[in-house]
Amino acid sequence: MKLKVPTRDKKSEQQKKNSGPGIVTRNILILFISVFSPATGFENICNSAPSPNSVIEVNTDINIFPQDSTSVRLFYSTNNQASWTEIPMETIQLPGYENTWQGNFLSPASGTVWYYLQADKEPLRASQSPCNTNDVWPPPDNLLSWVAIEPAGDTFNNPEGPWLDLTGLWLGYSDTYFYFRITNNYNSWPTSGGLLKWYSYAVGFVNPDAPSDSWIFAPVYVNAWPIMQFGLYAINRYTGALPTKISDIEYQTSGNRLDMRCRIDSLTRDTRFGPWPNTAGYLVAAANTQTITATGATLKDTTVPTLWFGSQTQLMTVGQNTPPQISTPRVRPTRGTGETQFFFSVHYLDADNNLPLIHALIVDDDTFELIPSGHNYSNGVNFTVTLSGFQVEWRRFFFLFNDGMAMVASPVDSFFVEGLGLDDETPVQPGIITVSRQTLLLPPAFFINSQLCLFNASGNRVIELKPGFNDISRLGAGVYFVKNRKNLARCIAKVVINK
Repeated sequence: MKLKVPTRDKKSEQQKKNSGPGIVTRNILILFISVFSPATGFENICNSAPSPNSVIEVNTDINIFPQDSTSVRLFYSTNNQASWTEIPMETIQLPGYENTWQGNFLSPASGTVWYYLQADKEPLRASQSPCNTNDVWPPPDNLLSWVAIEPAGDTFNNPEGPWLDLTGLWLGYSDTYFYFRITNNYNSWPTSGGLLKWYSYAVGFVNPDAPSDSWIFAPVYVNAWPIMQFGLYAINRYTGALPTKISDIEYQTSGNRLDMRCRIDSLTRDTRFGPWPNTAGYLVAAANTQTITATGATLKDTTVPTLWFGSQTQLMTVGQNTPPQISTPRVRPTRGTGETQFFFSVHYLDADNNLPLIHALIVDDDTFELIPSGHNYSNGVNFTVTLSGFQVEWRRFFFLFNDGMAMVASPVDSFFVEGLGLDDETPVQPGIITVSRQTLLLPPAFFINSQLCLFNASGNRVIELKPGFNDISRLGAGVYFVKNRKNLARCIAKVVINK
């Protein structure tokens, strides 16, 4: 006898009806993986820094479902997961955020905030879930997520009663256990149908990172001695072998609810299961009911498979933050005309993986949005933008970021926009040259096609200038002039040294 795997393939209903006990129907769990691999579902989940009593923005990239007709929701808790508030997420649809969804909610004055995500593309669902940190058993509703929408009355193969008609699947996790809940269209969970007839209720799941796609694992509520009894089983979907029990499970029924849990290390010790957490981030799961006889098993109902992210619940502490860092701010080229495409770039790094609510380039009095190269901010992201059409003049610019709690800016730099053949006649914008008692600072943009020198009021050259810091400690107080050796008749800038 072989336990049939959880399935839901409406196109193969007749095949199921025609298949006798012990014949395996199409494994939708494996099909589900093959359709969506190597997509990873929720990626780059991040939030802005949790400032007290402020709006927190949450972002996630989703590539498992197309954006059209997809619904994404965020569940957050400000009372240590005792209750959850559900809000919708929307697509950003801006350059650099083509597959990114966002949601916003108000943070409390203090404490922690938990949140998890869920996405639907009918009839499929991808879901994270709450974390049962204290291993409460049986788990309350607030520590499980509803991962499969299952209507009543959609059974097949003439079920013996409504107890074989599933109406929902919920999942949860902790560091130690996986938690499973299924509901049926009845008030109890019979395990015996008389002489040599039994009923089983299972939640099957597959690890996409398993070394082979042969094995499905399932906690099974069944008392079909000597064939099968309550436990965690490994099921080979290709052979007719009996399922192999690999460990015991805990279970409890209450009315139309059946709760089960198994130890995660019971699975990870089995080399057929594969690693957990895995690189995909999820398990594929579905529940089923079956009637078992001495000659085989007949499938009666299944839920739609779900992608379950059973190790991901986000947690933040209000008021805690490590300020982000920005580096390598630059513009290329540093000199051009109004037609030149100026490429601005800067590197953003946030140890908390907080997204920047403000990611801007400031050029004089204008602000421009920067485009990210990715959304893993703890590894660092390049922000860039290409602009043109600047008026002739020296232009000052800097980069500005805000992660929700900390504002950081790059030093002010400059680039030169020249007219047609008038670059030596263009006035220098005041304030670009920085003078202290010991140094004179000149931006690199001054030196495009230039050989600059500093002259005193008597017209004598006193220093050959270089980009960056120049030592003026030996010069006396007075007025000096920056000139290009190619055109000594023109003063580029006047410098006043006070001592």
